[in-house]
Amino acid sequence: MFLTDGPRNTLASVHPSAEPVEGDSVTLACSSDANPPAQNYTWYKKRGDQSSPVGSSQNYSFTNISSEQSGLYYCEAGNEIGQNGSSAVQITVTYVPRNTSVSVHPSGDIEEGDSVTLTCTSDANPPVHNFTWYTNKHGSESEWIGEGRSYNIPTISTEHTGSYYCKAENKRGASRSSGTFLDVYYGPRNTLASVHPSAEPVEGDSVTLTCSSDANPPAQNYTWYKEKEDQSSPVGSSQNIIFANISSEQSGLYYCEAGNEIGQNRSPVVQISVTCKF
Repeated sequence: MFLTDGPRNTLASVHPSAEPVEGDSVTLACSSDANPPAQNYTWYKKRGDQSSPVGSSQNYSFTNISSEQSGLYYCEAGNEIGQNGSSAVQITVTYVPRNTSVSVHPSGDIEEGDSVTLTCTSDANPPVHNFTWYTNKHGSESEWIGEGRSYNIPTISTEHTGSYYCKAENKRGASRSSGTFLDVYYGPRNTLASVHPSAEPVEGDSVTLTCSSDANPPAQNYTWYKEKEDQSSPVGSSQNIIFANISSEQSGLYYCEAGNEIGQNRSPVVQISVTCKF
């Protein structure tokens, strides 16, 4: 005489590991105590309060597992007497950091003197345990500058202009972000007025005054002034001012003012001394 019974002690197991690396091959196996042996198996994946069937064999395999396949799985075994479900098993797919990127706060133009914070984000499982920061300035080799998810520059200067990137690391590996370029804006400085070809021309010569300045963005506005006793009067509004046929009345002290969206700066004066033609 044989005793028949529906499935019981149904068990779901994961092989070779419940924490596979993305791309691994993983098998879910369903076992059950039943007489006659279970002939029907169904695998389910839990999605919140609901479950959806994903397979209908005793073993369910992932040949190239991905992070989207992480989750809770259970099986149901059935024979002609009845059916029984297992407890759920958790599959947690691990992977190296990816989509690593740098964000800049505040966003927008960066002006000299601002406080700037760089933040590194990355998608990883297990989560990133180490962030490392590097900079590459003026085409030089990469230089280590710090650790941590954020890197702060409390008072930024032109020396900080350059490309920055972060490296994110977990136990599965590491990845780095692309470079983020910090372009530090500043108002004109080192403004200089120069005279060409000579500051002592002969009456009738052609003379050019040129205004140069160090600025980022480059100076867009220029104004030339001529000093007259205790006052100055504007004489031009371009980077270069040309006297095509200079006269003695144009002798004097000149200076220029350069401006961009950040500010403005004036040059020291230059002397033009026109000599008479005999």
